[in-house]
Amino acid sequence: MSHSHVFQKVIDLIGVHAAIRLVRLKGGQDITFPLVGNLHYLHWLVVEVGMDNAITMCKEFRGESLKLPIEVNALLQLRNQAIADEFTAGESISSIAKRYGVDRKLVQTILDKSGLREATPADANNNQIDWVNGP
Repeated sequence: MSHSHVFQKVIDLIGVHAAIRLVRLKGGQDITFPLVGNLHYLHWLVVEVGMDNAITMCKEFRGESLKLPIEVNALLQLRNQAIADEFTAGESISSIAKRYGVDRKLVQTILDKSGLREATPADANNNQIDWVNGP
């Protein structure tokens, strides 16, 4: 499983805020999850994400070793997913670029990599100039 898929699965299990805390502490490292019975309130995982989230992760990944992405890559993944979600919800490329402080070309690249720009032909119409009525 790739780092991005691992991170998305962790987000789905314990939420974005706990997942970010986890990558800040253990990003780029191999993590082995203990059996639930070996968890205690001073275990690093419990301290970082809470007992309920630690139990959830240990049940899901029992005995497995995972490697989370480093924090900067995880945050870029979150940003790119938010850009894709906003575009899918109907936001224009220009407004998304302005909101995230990036240029339109980067937003287009992110959308192209996720396969979204071809799926939404309305965006192409929004970027065309109407020569009869003006821009």
